[in-house]
Amino acid sequence: MASEIAVAIIGGVAGLISGTAGSLTAPWAQWGVEQKRLRRQRRVELITEWRSGIDALRAAEDAAAPRLPFPGGGQLVVTTDRSDPPETRDTEQNWYETLRPHLSADVQKSLKELRGKRVAHRTGRIPDLLRAEVARLERDWKLV
Repeated sequence: MASEIAVAIIGGVAGLISGTAGSLTAPWAQWGVEQKRLRRQRRVELITEWRSGIDALRAAEDAAAPRLPFPGGGQLVVTTDRSDPPETRDTEQNWYETLRPHLSADVQKSLKELRGKRVAHRTGRIPDLLRAEVARLERDWKLV
């Protein structure tokens, strides 16, 4: 009889311990899953915002440096003495501020060199660099 009571007590204590452990770890595990889901969602939102901003930058550069067809299939860039419009400066865009910390050192160096040129002489090169960098981030973050 004493052994049956001991078995019952041990079983009850084991059940109590495992129930307590389960009730403590389940919310923690759920919290971890929720954090991953929120991080992924935020990253998808950033990628979408960056792509939209890069598209707007490309359109602003194209408008600031119109091109005329040139015989032989080339294009002639029309330049003026006016300064480049602010829409063509990626560093002044809100979306760029969220992208900048994620840019590689090589891309930052290339962007710095390109920013020293007038839009007419670099049209499309900054958006191309930024779009490639966003694609790299998307792969690194395993969003594709």
